[in-house]
Formats: sequence, structure tokens, C-alpha cells
Amino acid sequence: MDESFLGAARAAVEPYRHLIAGDLLAGFLCCKGVPGPAEQAGGAICSGEDGIALAKAAVALGYGEGSFAAIDVAGLPPGDLRIIIEAIDPAVVVSVDPPAREVVSQALGTSLPVYGELVRAAGRRFLAVDSFEESLVSDEAKRRSWHQLKAARRKPVD
Repeated sequence: MDESFLGAARAAVEPYRHLIAGDLLAGFLCCKGVPGPAEQAGGAICSGEDGIALAKAAVALGYGEGSFAAIDVAGLPPGDLRIIIEAIDPAVVVSVDPPAREVVSQALGTSLPVYGELVRAAGRRFLAVDSFEESLVSDEAKRRSWHQLKAARRKPVD
């Protein structure tokens, strides 16, 4: 990858780095608007069981080991989120709770998507998952979330 592009991407996200966890060139970018227990205890975004599960999901969906990042979008203006998304340039943006779904939709200039249906917005693949962290408490809810996440499978490059 072009070093000048990497430098520009890093510079664009630097003011927001405290809101981002993971790979700044991630293919699978999760946006979270509701802090869970790990974040409430002072941990980075998606540093709890939800982050472990989402990173594993990214691998299972074809994005590769380490191609995962998460952004804390609570209180983040949609325009700022758009800057971060464009700088990271992920293959897919996944909102993992209703507040994140709303701000990502605004950032990408689209209406609220149906949970589990992949949409294209502003040249991006965008998937909304309903309350991912809360789904980790029961097998049925985990299956529902996994079903929704499968819409984000990595497509082979032609």
C-alpha cells in the first residue's frame, strides 16, 4: 500500500484515535454506541466478550486475522464518523447496536437499514446488527446475531 496514503489515513484519524480500537486499515469495522461492561470499567471499545466475538466473526466471514477495528460512536457527530470511515476504508461497516445504526446511517447519508440486511451507502457496504453485546447472553440470541452478521461475508475480488 502507498505510504503516502497510509500517512494521510493515520493523520485523518489521529484526533479520534482514543475512540478506535484495532487495525486502522481494518476490512471489518464495527461501530458501537452503547458502552458495555468492559467499556464502563475503563476498557477500550469492544474490549470485552463482544469484541472477542466480533473479531472471530470477522475471521469467519473472510476478512482475515487482525482485520478488525471498532469505533466508539457515542456522541460522535456523523461528519466526524464519516471522516474516520473514509480514512480506514473498510470493506464493510457494521453497527452493533441501535444508537450506532442511527449515527452510521447519518454518516453515510442513508435511511436506517433493516437489521441483518446489507446495504450500499456512500460507496460502502453497511450492515446493522441488533444489540450484539446483549445477544451474547443466550444461544438463541447468539444465533440471531450470527444470522445477521452472515450478510457481511467477504466477497471474492474479481
